[in-house]
Amino acid sequence: MQRRPAAILAADVVGYSRLMGEDDLGTHNRVKSLRLDVFEPLIRAHSGRVIRLIGDGILVEFGEVLGAVQCALTVQRSIAEGCLGLSPKQQLKLRIGVHSGEVIVDEDDIFGDDVNIAARLEQLAEPGGVCLSARAYQDVTGKIEDIFEDGGTPLLKNIAKPVSVWHWPPRGRNGVWSSLPLPEKPSIAVMPFVTLSEDPADELLSDGIVADLTTALARMNWLFVAARCSSFVFKGQNIDLREVAGRLGVRYLLEGSFRRSLRQVRLTGQLIDGLSGAHVWAGQFDGDADDALDLQDQLTESVVAAIEPSVMQAEIAKARSMRPHDMAAYHYYLQALGLLTVPADDPDRDWLDDSRALLAKARDLDPSFAPALALAAYFEAIASYFGRTANKRFALELAERAVRADPDDAFVIGLYGFVMTASREPGAIDRALIHVDRALALNQNSPLIWQFSGEIRMYKGDHETAVRHLRKSMRLNPLDTRTIWNPTFLAYAYFFLGNAEEAVKWAELAALTCRNPITYRGLAIAHVLAGNLEAANAAIQALLKLQPNSCLARSKNAAYRRPEDLALYVDCLRKAGLPE
Repeated sequence: MQRRPAAILAADVVGYSRLMGEDDLGTHNRVKSLRLDVFEPLIRAHSGRVIRLIGDGILVEFGEVLGAVQCALTVQRSIAEGCLGLSPKQQLKLRIGVHSGEVIVDEDDIFGDDVNIAARLEQLAEPGGVCLSARAYQDVTGKIEDIFEDGGTPLLKNIAKPVSVWHWPPRGRNGVWSSLPLPEKPSIAVMPFVTLSEDPADELLSDGIVADLTTALARMNWLFVAARCSSFVFKGQNIDLREVAGRLGVRYLLEGSFRRSLRQVRLTGQLIDGLSGAHVWAGQFDGDADDALDLQDQLTESVVAAIEPSVMQAEIAKARSMRPHDMAAYHYYLQALGLLTVPADDPDRDWLDDSRALLAKARDLDPSFAPALALAAYFEAIASYFGRTANKRFALELAERAVRADPDDAFVIGLYGFVMTASREPGAIDRALIHVDRALALNQNSPLIWQFSGEIRMYKGDHETAVRHLRKSMRLNPLDTRTIWNPTFLAYAYFFLGNAEEAVKWAELAALTCRNPITYRGLAIAHVLAGNLEAANAAIQALLKLQPNSCLARSKNAAYRRPEDLALYVDCLRKAGLPE
């Protein structure tokens, strides 16, 4: 005999003996049909194996806890749908328990204490429900959308060790409540902040900030935001946040507190995963209370800029954990979005082909999904930056399709402006800035769009504005990994302004995190401007190691609009030692 880890599912029919007493033949046929037509096909679909059948019960082994739990939930939903329209006597309900642990394998059967625990959990489950052990619940937290309720640590018959349990569907504190289905896109509700003072004016200011946060988040087309009036129903109530998220039908909750001390105001915020209760992000913001409206604007801007990338990163991590058959266009898009920083910190990875393949799958599933079209255009446009073949006409076509599909998405419009700049077509930069400025009008709190704006203005030759916009991007959220290019473009902007000290400072900072050709070119020209030709040549050698075909002939085609900028750029690369 051997031992192996496994996820164990145990299920039985509720009231089977009573049903058999009332109609043995009919009950037998319905149970058999349920097993053959519903349960066993779903077990196979989730890579499970039926171990044994015991009258009305079934014991199933899975290699992964996620498969066992998804199977259990799907079975219960399928049975509930199949019972619609049937009389109570015709309806069948199951109890299902799921546990993970180690089993003893004896030929085709399994035994052990963890098998017994799964059987006890099944007895605790509600009719039509699922009961998980804490171990199984931890394994699926953050991987499924369904809400489970903490069932405490009940005594299990003949089980010596304590086992905490979680129930689905959650019952709530005041009887049964049902959760709304989650939207297809990420969803959030801004909860009323706790005001840590007794001054009514502070309560009004706190509520005003919540209203502004809700409005600002609602401008992001990729995010579903629950209405403020819905969130304020829970003001002053001490309710489990997972229940609140379920009743509002959102994945994330933003909660916080507001405190005034003399002229200073402090706002704290926490972003909560409404399914698991885990903290995704937390932050603290201070301001001067003398101008309440200005303070309200500052705090709103700071909080939105902080949580927007946090939600996106959480969604990307969730998409990466999904199986291919569960993937929708949105999830392929999220995985590709996660590659935005790869060219900066992992130049050896074939990130471009990875991103193209993911976005092609997204377009196949949904040809009009604007964010996927825009991101595909972006990756196509930047291919030439890394010495790869780029179809700039195709990139523009994708970007134009994206804008037609969703003309009010700030992210899509900002990417369109970037792709237009990369096309190098006559007048492209001026047209690009029109679109980027519109994107900023739609969403003033996106660090990524401020980065696009700064980069495009750097190519146009408006270097002072470029510096302001790139610094704005960094100030909004210096930890947003999508804006890892900011130091690189700041180095270029300061280079063209003739500020060698700042150019070298930002170029060296960029080189710590961005090992790519653009960064090494910027480092080389910054050192030339500072008079350090040895350091400049070292940067060129690093560039040639990454991109052996780099040369002055290619550099003369750079997108700088002002002839004097292009001439200075090429001259400094020549002095640094870049081959003709």
